[in-house]
Amino acid sequence: MQSQSTPGVRGALVPALINAAINGGIAFNGMRGSPAVPLSVSTIGSGEATVWSEAVAVGLGLGAILSVITAVLARRADPDTAAHTAAGDIGWLTLQNVLLLFGATVALAVLWQRVAGTVTVSPVMGALLVAVYAGVATVVIDVRTRRTLLDLARSRRR
Repeated sequence: MQSQSTPGVRGALVPALINAAINGGIAFNGMRGSPAVPLSVSTIGSGEATVWSEAVAVGLGLGAILSVITAVLARRADPDTAAHTAAGDIGWLTLQNVLLLFGATVALAVLWQRVAGTVTVSPVMGALLVAVYAGVATVVIDVRTRRTLLDLARSRRR
């Protein structure tokens, strides 16, 4: 069993489901007019909307917004964390989370394109894939942010 002082996946499931629903709906709204949506295409400058390009945009937005929101909520919930972390810590952590999601998503998209080539899916499937990505990204950001802030507070107390 996990203690309250060690953030885990379970605590991030509700925000993950909410973000999955919101971002899946947004993705579907953008894709619904197309008969098929490519997961990726072979050239970056194509300008064609793909599932992976939508995931990159979602990752950038969620990385920035959720890092700050999660950090502020964690500091409010734990006075010790608030006393031992600063705004600069949150800014640096936010940048790290954004770069992590961006880099991982782009790397996966490039690998996907290299291995599978251009594969198309229905707009519903494309939106579901973006929703899953948003949920996973939310869990990563939430757990990473909470654990990092707790680790910072613990190390500065000593």
